[in-house]
Amino acid sequence: MTVELYHGDGTRSLRVRWVLEELGIAYTLHRLPFPPRLKQPEYLSINPLGSLPFLIDGEVQLSESMAMCEYLVARHGPSPLTVGPDDFGFAAYRQFCWFGEATLMPPVGTLVRYLMMTAAADRPAGVVEAARDSFAQRLKAVSRGLEDREYLVADRLTLADVSVGYVLGLAALLGESDDFPAAITAYLARLRGRDAYRRAAEREGQR
Repeated sequence: MTVELYHGDGTRSLRVRWVLEELGIAYTLHRLPFPPRLKQPEYLSINPLGSLPFLIDGEVQLSESMAMCEYLVARHGPSPLTVGPDDFGFAAYRQFCWFGEATLMPPVGTLVRYLMMTAAADRPAGVVEAARDSFAQRLKAVSRGLEDREYLVADRLTLADVSVGYVLGLAALLGESDDFPAAITAYLARLRGRDAYRRAAEREGQR
C-alpha cells in the first residue's frame, strides 16, 4: 500500500515530502488548498483536525510533521537520516531534531502571522521586531552547530537538518534571510541544492 500525504503548499508537509524523497519511497500526494477545513471541508472526514500535513500508511495516521519524519525513517529504513544512540553526535541529533520545531519555529510563526496575515496598520507595536530579535538569538545555536561542518551532526544530512532547514527556508520566504550569518546562508543553499529537496519543493517557491 502506498503512503499517502495530504499536503499544502507552504506548510510543514514540505518536511515530510523531503524525507519521502530522500528515502525513495513511493507516495501519493493529495494537494489541498489552505486552510482545507474552510476550502475543502470534506477533508475533515479524513482528518478531523483539518490540519496539514496528514500522513496515512496503511492503518497508521499521523498529523505531526516531525513525528511523520521519524516514523518514516524507522518504518521504511534503515536510513542515514537517523543517528543511533551509540553513534557520535546522537545527543546533538536529538536536540536539533526538536530545536527546529520547538525553538526556531515560534518566532518565525509570529512573523508569518503578522507579516503575511495581518495588515501593517493592525500589527501591535514592536511585535515583528521582537520576533526578529528572538529568531536572531536562536540562530546562534545553529551557527555553533555548523562550525567547521556542512551539516549539523554526524557529517551527513539527518532529520536534524530537515527540522531546522524547513524553518530557515520559511524565514527566507518571509524575506528574513538578508540577516543570516554567512554560514547559515551557505547551509541553506546546500540543503536546497539536494535533489530530494528540489523534488519536494517543486512548485512551492522554495527552490
